[in-house]
Amino acid sequence: NVGAVIFLTILSFTSPKKIFIIAALYAAIVLIALIFLNPFNNLHKSFKKN
Repeated sequence: NVGAVIFLTILSFTSPKKIFIIAALYAAIVLIALIFLNPFNNLHKSFKKN
């Protein structure tokens, strides 16, 4: 997994406290992207409820 390698590489150069801050910031960026990109309008028919 590319993400795991990136986070472990960052961990090898920084302290554990900083890696958790970086992971939290990354999660916030992903959450904002999910809200503004609104990807849930065109779901595949297998995901739609009957």
